[in-house]
Amino acid sequence: FTVKELKVLHSILQTDTEDMWDRVMAGATLCAVYSRSRWSDIQHAESMEADPSQWDPIFLEFKVLDHKTKRANAWSEGFLPAVAVAHGVTLDNWAATWLVVRSSIGGSIADGFPLMPAPGMDDEPTKRPLTSEEMGKWVRMLFERHNIDLNGKKITSHSCKCTLLSYMAKFGCDIPTREILGGHVSHLKSVLTYSRDSLAGPLRELEKCLQAIRSMC
Repeated sequence: FTVKELKVLHSILQTDTEDMWDRVMAGATLCAVYSRSRWSDIQHAESMEADPSQWDPIFLEFKVLDHKTKRANAWSEGFLPAVAVAHGVTLDNWAATWLVVRSSIGGSIADGFPLMPAPGMDDEPTKRPLTSEEMGKWVRMLFERHNIDLNGKKITSHSCKCTLLSYMAKFGCDIPTREILGGHVSHLKSVLTYSRDSLAGPLRELEKCLQAIRSMC
């Protein structure tokens, strides 16, 4: 995703007049982007914690057990730590807004619902996770509706994982930092344990990158 495209998602999430499900979708996509997650992984989050509080979070931490790299298992107990920063390419705290919007549709993660549930015929959330293909089509529709030219550009669920890693490469962040933030850590088993402590330094570097983007926009 480009910065311009991310800003559209932020705007949809923050605008009260937008359709509620579109706002939930925009926020779920930002969750995946800012946690550098594969869509299929973040959809299997078993818990979500807002730190330090749900009213003014700095991070959203997801505990993902069923993920693509689980066999590498650099994280103890096999859990993948997916930690999203609450301040991205815009000044708003997107995470605080998304927590409110997400709760308004019901179907919490704690009750076994996916991060982004597929809406049912009655407009209620179901326990069926929105697929990667459905995610791509929905986000593309949102962009086109908001006059984003997608001619020749393919929007896929992989865009969520690679966006910030690409930004950080351009920002000059070193490879180990980007590998840890991207979950590519099978060769680092001896120095990593499952905890946000392992991500603290890399997350600070990510925040510096996003702050630089905000200052230029």
